[in-house]
Amino acid sequence: MSSIAILGIFLAVMMALALIRVPLAIGILGGAFAGFLASGRSLGIVAPSAFSAIDVFAFLAVPGFIYAGALMLHGRIAESILDLFQGLANRLQGALGAITVVVSMLFGTISGSSVATVSMVGGMMIPEMEKRGYRRERAAALVAATGVLGVLIPPSIPGIMYAIAAGQSIAAVWLTTVMPAILLGGLWAVIAVVQGRGRHALAASVEAAATVPARGKLWRSIPALFAPVIIFGGIYGGVFTPTEGGAVVVVYCLIIGFLFYRGLRLGTIFGITAQAARMSAAILLLIAAAAVAGRLFTLTGLPRELTATIVGMNLDPLMFLLVLNLILIGIGMFMETNTAILILTPILLPIAQGLGIDPLHFGAIVLLNLELGMITPPMAGNLFVACKVAGVPFNAMLRPLLPYYLAAIPVLAITTYWPDFTLALSRLF
Repeated sequence: MSSIAILGIFLAVMMALALIRVPLAIGILGGAFAGFLASGRSLGIVAPSAFSAIDVFAFLAVPGFIYAGALMLHGRIAESILDLFQGLANRLQGALGAITVVVSMLFGTISGSSVATVSMVGGMMIPEMEKRGYRRERAAALVAATGVLGVLIPPSIPGIMYAIAAGQSIAAVWLTTVMPAILLGGLWAVIAVVQGRGRHALAASVEAAATVPARGKLWRSIPALFAPVIIFGGIYGGVFTPTEGGAVVVVYCLIIGFLFYRGLRLGTIFGITAQAARMSAAILLLIAAAAVAGRLFTLTGLPRELTATIVGMNLDPLMFLLVLNLILIGIGMFMETNTAILILTPILLPIAQGLGIDPLHFGAIVLLNLELGMITPPMAGNLFVACKVAGVPFNAMLRPLLPYYLAAIPVLAITTYWPDFTLALSRLF
């Protein structure tokens, strides 16, 4: 049986199990089992493939950063940062939309997840924007869009997934999405300010100007703001690896959460730890399941067959990248980001390398496309979270979201067709 037919069987079984609400990792394993049986290969390879996939030291960074994010959320650490920006919003009402973009970018250095960014930032900023006269659906659309920046700004869990799947440096992969994130965040901030000017005065009220609410909040937020400095300074300064950085930031969050912000208590730390452990376990199960599927594809020769097919079509790298963008956004509309990375990277990366595309550049394209899929209906995860947080219908957010989506197209084009822009920072370290 051909590798393409095996791929079809895998996808059919996985989608069928997904439709009956079987957990995603089990669905992937089910599809892989069906593929192994259809190809006549032994199932004895399944367990070793799954175990070897998660028996990787670098994957310890995943529970580390997830735990750090949970400590920041529950230990009043992230709350202090949002309080600071809310104070700034009181003084710069017309710039509230731009401040929301900056908050999302900053919160991305804490959570490493777009959905977590939407949930936390939306819960704090959407009510504040509504007070300033923004329609609730417009505020929700902005927060949903800027949640994308939560993954593009390091540390990023999907970035770790791609780095390990592609055999690349985690730190280098993280840096490839920083420039696109800054450009995208800048464009979205401009759109938010332009939209805000039509409804709000740029200057704050006399009462707000007479007070200085942000000064005390600034001092209180300094320990929290220092956490990203520790991560970036330590990793890119050569003090510790990304894996060790996850452990360092956990210890730092425990110290300031207990002693400075006093949001952590011995009675609550077990629940926070258990929550982080469950999230980490779910991701590791996905990694193991995707590794089994990847092993199936390798044994059946799928990457080799697809590479030969693409080369036989005489597609130049520019045309391939265009097709790649369309494929990735389409998949991102329906599939969770980490799962898509783990399944697609072993299939598509050999093709890209065969056409002379740098694996780090390819990773930036994959991450940006899949994250844009998080705000693209019908299965846009960020939109559903924003709808729940804001209490607005899904359809009401689509029109306000359009300017942000259109602004993302040139950023995607620059990221795709200007490798030097994407790789500028990674070449410095």
